[in-house]
Amino acid sequence: MERFYWNTYLPTFIEGRYNLLNKIATPFVSLNAGYELPVRNFNSNKGGFTAGFQIGGEFYFSNHVGLSVSSGYRFASLKVLNT
Repeated sequence: MERFYWNTYLPTFIEGRYNLLNKIATPFVSLNAGYELPVRNFNSNKGGFTAGFQIGGEFYFSNHVGLSVSSGYRFASLKVLNT
């Protein structure tokens, strides 16, 4: 859930991720795109497109346990109708 200007949105998106190496510690890049669904104020609040990217690293301690650290940016273009 995210809030912008007193409106609440539920970001729904698809993410693609690529690990650069096949090792215990590996850097990765990630892209995502989707839609911000409005939670309330449906009459004036229409939601909008969102997209972003991340770069980061994964560090595995065992086959099923690891740590992922990343930094990125996500853009959102939201539509609110003034009535």
